[in-house]
Amino acid sequence: MFALLLLAGACKSSSGASSSGDTGGSSTTDTRAPGVTSDTIKVGVTYVDLSSLKDVLNLDLGTYQGAYQALFDDINAKGGINGRKIEATYAPASPVGTEATAAACTKLTQDDPSFVVLGGPIGDSALCYVDTQQTALIGGTMTAEGLAQAKAPWYSTWASDDLATDTTRKMLDKGLLDGTFAVVGRADEKASIEATTLKVLQDAGKQPAETAYVTSPSGDVTALNAEIATIAERLKSEGVDTVVLAGDTIGNQWLTGAVKTSYRPKLLFMQTSGIDAFAITPGNDLSILDGVIGGGVYPAAEGAGTSATTQTKDCFAIQEKAGIVIQDPATLKVGDTQQYQPSLLACQQVELLQKILEKAGTTLDYGTFEAAGNSLTGITLSGSPDTWNYGAPPSADGDPPSYLLEWNPATKRMELAGN
Repeated sequence: MFALLLLAGACKSSSGASSSGDTGGSSTTDTRAPGVTSDTIKVGVTYVDLSSLKDVLNLDLGTYQGAYQALFDDINAKGGINGRKIEATYAPASPVGTEATAAACTKLTQDDPSFVVLGGPIGDSALCYVDTQQTALIGGTMTAEGLAQAKAPWYSTWASDDLATDTTRKMLDKGLLDGTFAVVGRADEKASIEATTLKVLQDAGKQPAETAYVTSPSGDVTALNAEIATIAERLKSEGVDTVVLAGDTIGNQWLTGAVKTSYRPKLLFMQTSGIDAFAITPGNDLSILDGVIGGGVYPAAEGAGTSATTQTKDCFAIQEKAGIVIQDPATLKVGDTQQYQPSLLACQQVELLQKILEKAGTTLDYGTFEAAGNSLTGITLSGSPDTWNYGAPPSADGDPPSYLLEWNPATKRMELAGN
C-alpha cells in the first residue's frame, strides 16, 4: 500500500432480493456480470506508475503487472476457478493529479469492461469504480463515507478507517497522548479523521491543542512543503510536543515538508505507509523518524522467515518461477528494487479474489459475488498471521487487528512495539 501514498491513498448493491449461487443466497439481487462468459472472467488491475516521476523520485517499485500475471497464469494452468479462466487487463496510473487515475478507470470499466478490478485506486478514485461505473473492486482504502456511496461489491486487503479508531485507542491506553499534542491531516480526509481519531479523542476527553488540515494538492510538492513548514513552525511556537498524523495520505507529505525545518516533536502515525515511502526514498534524512510510533496491520517484514508466512513463500514461489526477483524486506536498503510490496499486494488480492469466486459458485454475478464476500470468514492471506473475517460494512476490509509499530533506526523499518 505504501507506494500508492508516496505523494498524497460488502458494499451497497443496487437492488433487492436473493440471487442464486453456491453461497446460500444474498441480501441483494444484482445479476450484472460484466466481463463474464461461460469460460472466462475479465479482471482489471490498476497500479501506481512512477515512470513519469523518475527525474524527481529515484524509486524502483519493480513490476506489479508481472506479479499479478504470474498468479493469474498459475490459476489458469490449474483449470481456472469454477471452470472459468482469468483474462487480465492492466491500467497503470501516475499518482500525481487525477487524469491518469480517471483514464485507468475508463479503460477498465468502459473500454474493456472488467467484472472486478484489483490493485490500488488512490484516495477517492476508488469511487469511480464502485460508484460512478458500478464495477466491483478489491483494493483501495475504505471510509464509511465511501462505502455508503458504493453501488457494486467492494472489498479490500487494506485496513479501512476503522484501523485509525483502534490505533487511537491503543495510543491513548499507552499514554502516548498525555502531552500537548496536535492533529494534522489532509483536508480531503477531514470527514474520515473526524469520525475516527478525533471522535475517539473527544470520547476520552482529550482535546488537541490544534487541528490542522493541509489543503495543497498532493501533486504540488513545492506547495505542500511550504504549507507543512508553515504549520510546523506554528505548532513549534505553540509548544506542541506531539504531532498526530491522521488519515491515509498525510504521512509522507508531512515528513517530506517538516524534515526541512528544525521542528522535531514526537510523531504518531495513524498509518505507517507514509513512513515506509519516506524511508525507502534515496536522500531523505531518516533522523526525523527517531522515536516514531505508528499504527498498522501486521508488518510483513516481521513475518519473513516464520511459519506465519508459509503461505507468502508459496505465493512468492509462483512469481519467482516466472522470473520475478523478490528480496526479503528485512534486507532491503535504500535504492534497492522494492518488489516485495507489489508482490505481497498481488498475493493478498488474488488470494481474496479466488476465495470469493470459489464461494460464489458457477452462477457468477454481482449478487453471488457479494453474498460470497459477505460470508467469507476465518480465511488467511499472505503476509499476516491473523485470520481475516469479511462481511458487509464495516467488515468489508476483513477486520484485521491494529498493531503499534515503532521505528528501528538500525534496521531502518517499522517493527512491532509492545502491543
